Amino acid sequence: MNAGLHRNDRGEDAGPALLGALEDYDAALARAPGHAEARWRRGALRLRLSRWAEAIADLEAVDLAAVADSTRERVKNLLVDARWRLQEDWTGPFREAEEAMQHGRRAEALAKFEEALRAHDERRAALPRDRLAAFDEAARPVLCGLEYNRACLFALSAAEAAGAGAGADAEEAGRLREDAFRSLAEAVRLGWDNAAHLEADTDLAGLRGDARWAALVEQVRGRGR
Repeated sequence: MNAGLHRNDRGEDAGPALLGALEDYDAALARAPGHAEARWRRGALRLRLSRWAEAIADLEAVDLAAVADSTRERVKNLLVDARWRLQEDWTGPFREAEEAMQHGRRAEALAKFEEALRAHDERRAALPRDRLAAFDEAARPVLCGLEYNRACLFALSAAEAAGAGAGADAEEAGRLREDAFRSLAEAVRLGWDNAAHLEADTDLAGLRGDARWAALVEQVRGRGR
């Protein structure tokens, strides 16, 4: 048997009993694809196996009218859990980055944000095509905050390098300012809509003399009109 069948989405070993049960549900649904009981139970099992995207696909396909009220609530709760865990799989480094940022550990925070972006891309690449839209919608606010925070970190680092005054540092400051504007523009593209916060954020003070700053602020202001 393919060794991959014995591992969940995190690469952890899955027990043979669980895999045997999964094969039974697969066979049952091959015979009767509309069987609501088998569908939600396979979704619950896939959730237990950390196969989040597959669990979501099953649970969303359950005909809720065909199950008891208590089961209907259970299916809804399982679906919420599966969606959360799908995000949880890649957002751990994001939370670690925010903690490092709050404690002034700028380099560590930037590294963790990069790790979160890689984890997001890997998770997205592993999903079936029909799950991408839902994943992207759920990921959008997280990525928006991530890019905004990266812009703050890049801007602070640019200001620090510019303050050093040496030629190499001035060059580094310019590069970091470009990184800050790229991240800020991406945050705006992803939906950043708090113009008041943007304009008052002292972390971004070093960007305000640039024409691109005014354009981004105007774009965000426009969302509130």
